[in-house]
Amino acid sequence: MALPSQTERQHDGPRTTYHQTSRGGNGPNWKGLGGALVLVAAAVGGIVWLTSGGGSPSSARGGPENADTPQIAQHDATPAGGTKVPAAGGGERPVSPGVTRTPTPSPTPSPSPSPMTDPIAKGPGDVQGAVPSKDPVREQPRPIVPEPATLTPGATETGKPLPADATGGGTAPKGAGETTTTPPDPQGAAPVTPLPSSDSTRDVRDALAEGRRKMSAGDPVGARTSFSRVLTSGRASSADEADARASLARINEDLFFSTTVTPGDPMTDTYVVKSGDRYGAIVRDLQLLVDWRLLERLNKTPPERLKIGQKLKVVRGPFHAVVDKSEYRVDVFWGPPRDESSWVFVASYRVGLGANDYTPVGRFRVRANGKHVDPSWTDPRNGQRFAGGDPKNPIGNRWIAIEGEGEAAKYKGFGLHGTIEPESIGKQMSLGCVRLASGDIEVVYELLTEGVSQVVIRP
Repeated sequence: MALPSQTERQHDGPRTTYHQTSRGGNGPNWKGLGGALVLVAAAVGGIVWLTSGGGSPSSARGGPENADTPQIAQHDATPAGGTKVPAAGGGERPVSPGVTRTPTPSPTPSPSPSPMTDPIAKGPGDVQGAVPSKDPVREQPRPIVPEPATLTPGATETGKPLPADATGGGTAPKGAGETTTTPPDPQGAAPVTPLPSSDSTRDVRDALAEGRRKMSAGDPVGARTSFSRVLTSGRASSADEADARASLARINEDLFFSTTVTPGDPMTDTYVVKSGDRYGAIVRDLQLLVDWRLLERLNKTPPERLKIGQKLKVVRGPFHAVVDKSEYRVDVFWGPPRDESSWVFVASYRVGLGANDYTPVGRFRVRANGKHVDPSWTDPRNGQRFAGGDPKNPIGNRWIAIEGEGEAAKYKGFGLHGTIEPESIGKQMSLGCVRLASGDIEVVYELLTEGVSQVVIRP
């Protein structure tokens, strides 16, 4: 099935070295002829010995195939028939006792459009996936602290997340004319700043005040829960939502997106690497309900550098996404799929939407087998096909298919994906899907789980 996604785009001898020997002399020298013959015989014997392999430099090193050239192993992939097979070299290799793993060579990608899925996917979807990304570990994009004034449709967008204030103090971002104040440093024992009046209900105001008190008391886990109630209540003013979201972004920079494991945090735990471990196996054995790449991201350790005894930060899902069309924003939450009131905020990212308000609203779920890395895509308007990994592919490097529930079940072929048009973020330019900047969609992809994660799209 062709999927809606993006706006239409225009596309457009070996060198031989000759060795020359020099000859010289003034005629025969019979006196030294005998000595010369002895030297010639010795030289010929040496050449024979070398050519027989006795002194070959390559044989001493084991040959060029053992040279110290770094390679990144290819992870599990699914061939066209849909049966999982390990990639060359066994994919993500398990940890061996006392040995730092060396990545195995990755095979040359096949030009065939056959579906290739990541380790969690079980088969092809509407968009054909490719092998997992082999990019090195890099700094994850920092979630935004969105403010209504900066997310107005038609505003200039860079496609990059807005940085959150990571200092933990000072003044939070200003939006729509209001000023909000972040909690003081708990070490200073300063009083909590009184909250200004707003249109929020009393319980929302109490949750904000409680969050500030817990931050002042050095309880970021409790503060995150309190501030999250502001966002899930549906009864907060835009100013109070912005205040809570700004505080949550700062809290989660350390609580979630760092290598730190905070005692009492129900989302995270510590795992000690043992012999034979790899990220994918850890995720499956612990039933974490996240993509294995999330562990790689948070621990800043490539798979081939895992060591026995190393302590890893692990994260337990499930996570869910709430798209606010009016604000061009997606919020990611953690919690039970059907208990939205108890969800806990994780991050916010900017999004682009369908032209002419074509992005549907309603409740969706990430479709089983619907997540793909480097997907191929066919433009439904003209039939033009883009291969996975093609830099001109309008849907970028990630695809998350969603299926509607209830009244939204009539909507088919929609999803969340990347983009090669960062200027479209914050605007209505897609064919109906929700698009994110490349770095942002990678994080959302790692958080959402097939068949479990909810995606709520609001007007």
